[in-house]
Amino acid sequence: MISRMAKPEEVLVVEDENGEIVRETFKDTEAIVQHKTMRETLVYLTHLNYDDTESIMLDKLALQVDGTEWSWANLNTLCWAVGSISGAMSEDEEKRFLVTVIKDLLGLCEVKRGKGNKACIASNIMYVVGQYPRFLRAHWKFLKTVVNKLFEFMHELHPGVQDMACDTFLKIAQKCKRKFVTQQPAEPRPFVQDLVAQLPQIISDLEPHQVHAFYEATATLLSDRGGHPSVGQQRPELLRRLMTLPNDAWARVTADAARDPSTLTRPETVRDVTKIVRTHARVCASCGPLYVTQLGGIYMDLLNVCFRVSFFCYTRLAVASMAYWSCNDAMEYASVPASTPSTRLSTMKAREWERVGTRVRRRRGPLRRSTAPTPGPLVKPSRRTATWLQDIKMSGACARPNGKSLDCCRPSSRSAVSRKRRPDWWRSPSCRLSSNRCSRTTPKRFPRLAIRTRCYC
Repeated sequence: MISRMAKPEEVLVVEDENGEIVRETFKDTEAIVQHKTMRETLVYLTHLNYDDTESIMLDKLALQVDGTEWSWANLNTLCWAVGSISGAMSEDEEKRFLVTVIKDLLGLCEVKRGKGNKACIASNIMYVVGQYPRFLRAHWKFLKTVVNKLFEFMHELHPGVQDMACDTFLKIAQKCKRKFVTQQPAEPRPFVQDLVAQLPQIISDLEPHQVHAFYEATATLLSDRGGHPSVGQQRPELLRRLMTLPNDAWARVTADAARDPSTLTRPETVRDVTKIVRTHARVCASCGPLYVTQLGGIYMDLLNVCFRVSFFCYTRLAVASMAYWSCNDAMEYASVPASTPSTRLSTMKAREWERVGTRVRRRRGPLRRSTAPTPGPLVKPSRRTATWLQDIKMSGACARPNGKSLDCCRPSSRSAVSRKRRPDWWRSPSCRLSSNRCSRTTPKRFPRLAIRTRCYC
């Protein structure tokens, strides 16, 4: 079972539409279900006979050290099995077992040559250490050494090492956050203060998604309200220092937008704004109510940027919409007299305009059409937008050669047909059976040119 241990999680690294690297974690894959089943089995076996489980794992690790069964796959499955039995032993047994495993892995890392081999061993060390938070909480010096080593791995450019370092630091921060905000023996101040001070140097070689994970881990440390009293009083100040880099970038974006709003449409500015907003979102989700001190500083600027970007998007969509709908078709459709039977119109064209959301009605005032600018014919437009006829007037589609406007731009009066008996095509099939007009009510005004689907009596 140890040799066939399944992978604990499936992480897929993909590139989004903006060219940024995004990590997608799958929670319910077949491999994860298999790992959960195998982990439960190993935990039960460890409870039954701890000595036997420990001896089997240490023997397989010795075969990795002497090179008899050395391979990346064998080392990965062994370390996944070692991490799966966390919490199944007593604290003393766990300490002895974990110290032995880490010592052998460190010796293996020194013996092996090649950056790929060292990266594989380092990733497994980080995974095993992150799976034993009880041991880390009980040994501060070892925890500090592990975290500092993680910071060194964040500068390693070998594929996968930085991701593993950031994920392990986030996992340790979630399970051991009290240790980082408490002043430990022989330490001049809590570790979180040194961490915030060294943050620009630590994240200098990380990718944007890795930076977000690091900010989330650091904000998780600040979410702890216990620890040293000085940390509790300085939490807002520490958060401000933590967000110095994103806030400075945000200030530059807003200053450029104040001078020239069109800078918000540049691709590089959009990427910067996306990174900043995602960083704030991760920090807000981690530190909780403490984030209100940061939200008050960027809230109004965030609303202004959102409004400005929405205005640019609306303008672009309006231009695309007017380019899609030909003015000739619009004038032909809107200028048909109200007395023209709908059967004389092209049924296909009427349905096409109905499909794109045309709403033409007879009113006492000017004929209006409410629609939202849409990129294509399949999107149903909204009613809360500018009127269609205003756009047509601005484009000159309703202007005649003599300078007068068409009938579609003037208030329409009730036609003679509307005051007489309605023809049969105004009625539904059930009302056509009667030769007399429906006696219930006087027919209401009907939508102009709409295809009759029911009786409007």
